[in-house]
Amino acid sequence: IAEDGTILSVSWDTMEGKGAFDATGKLPTPVTPDILSKKELGDAYGMKVASPIGKEWFEQIAALESYAVGKTVNEVIATPVTATGAPDTEDLKSSCTISIGDFLATLSDAHTSAV
Repeated sequence: IAEDGTILSVSWDTMEGKGAFDATGKLPTPVTPDILSKKELGDAYGMKVASPIGKEWFEQIAALESYAVGKTVNEVIATPVTATGAPDTEDLKSSCTISIGDFLATLSDAHTSAV
């Protein structure tokens, strides 16, 4: 965060672990330790074919990251979203259709923890 309160850089990523729960709800086998994040998977994540804008996950999160730079945390977390959680702002509609609510929440949590 810059002295004027604007975001200088931000990076979001996520991964999907795999494991099997037993009948008691416990995870008897460890979650796969060598899984890659969605950014690490890049084109191999496979979202582009299902994306209404023809963009892969890493491209969409990069658009959200770029959108956040130069704005304050409060401006970013106030980004309007659709019923599905996709950005509902002209700045992002053509470059990001993924649900962004969890990313906005983590930004808010990180900012609160840092101050």
